[in-house]
Parts: sequence; C-alpha cells; structure tokens
Amino acid sequence: QFRFPLEVTLSEENAMVEALSLAQFEQVIVTVRISVDENVMSAAGELQGQSSTIEVKNSPEVTVLVDQLL
Repeated sequence: QFRFPLEVTLSEENAMVEALSLAQFEQVIVTVRISVDENVMSAAGELQGQSSTIEVKNSPEVTVLVDQLL
C-alpha cells in the first residue's frame, strides 16, 4: 500500500537500460506513470505526470505532479 505524496530516488543502480546513465545527459524530462499492470508501455486508465526539461547537473531534486489520465 502506498501513501501519497511518494518520494522516489533515482540513481545509477535502478536504470532501466544498463548501458544508459543519467550522467550521460545534460538535460532530461522525468515522466512518472502509475500503471495498472507491469507493462512499461502506457495504457488507457493509467495516471501520468511529466517534468519540464531539467538540467541534470543543477537539479538534485525534482517534483513531478501526476495530473494526467491516459
């Protein structure tokens, strides 16, 4: 059971693709999705939020509001 708001820490240890690292990019967009299943692809009925473009080196903390129903 989760309680919101939820705080998540991203690091090199939980990369979805081993060959890719946040440190490789100057800018990123963080997308948060609350999924109805274990499939990584988005599906109808899921909740999603997205950050603005983030400068990786200058943004140790980012807040993303989940405010979209797919």
